[in-house]
Amino acid sequence: MKWTFAAAFLAARGLASPVPAPDVDAYRLRVISSEKSLNGQILTVQDGLIGVFKSVKAPTLEVYASPAARSDQVILHTYPTSDKVLALVGENDLLNLSTLEDPTVKGLRPNSTLDWSFSMDRRSPPAAEGRPDTSNHLMYTKRAGKWVAMPHGGKGDYVIKFRGTDGDSMIIAVDLPAQIVYERIEY
Repeated sequence: MKWTFAAAFLAARGLASPVPAPDVDAYRLRVISSEKSLNGQILTVQDGLIGVFKSVKAPTLEVYASPAARSDQVILHTYPTSDKVLALVGENDLLNLSTLEDPTVKGLRPNSTLDWSFSMDRRSPPAAEGRPDTSNHLMYTKRAGKWVAMPHGGKGDYVIKFRGTDGDSMIIAVDLPAQIVYERIEY
């Protein structure tokens, strides 16, 4: 009886619920691509990499935004637990979109990139009801480049990467141009 009362008390106070507080907007990320098997898929997380993983049951990526150092950028935290942030990690202008527990940890190799600030850009009016909203774009604005999806593991899985246009990166024929869009989760 004591436990029933305690659980009811916590639930009534909102402490036992994974639903965000009314002032926190949570989002899902979706990939838009000319590749039919990839287009419109919600992004998931597998071993810290973000992508579309069809060969395993990977959890859906849900995030919320907090302000970054620059006013036009945000830091994206995993939701409902905010123990990780989204980050771009890599070398030679090809960066993995990943989740990291502490992006401030030192120890990167020379010429490596680690960044965790993004821009959430609205490019057009919202989509009509019942249609996927492709007007909200997730952008990386600290260097010129584009999002790409690359096959991962040969089983219909793709990882999301950012390919810079600095000219130092190797061109890989299997990467697919992509856009990453965000959509607010309605609870």
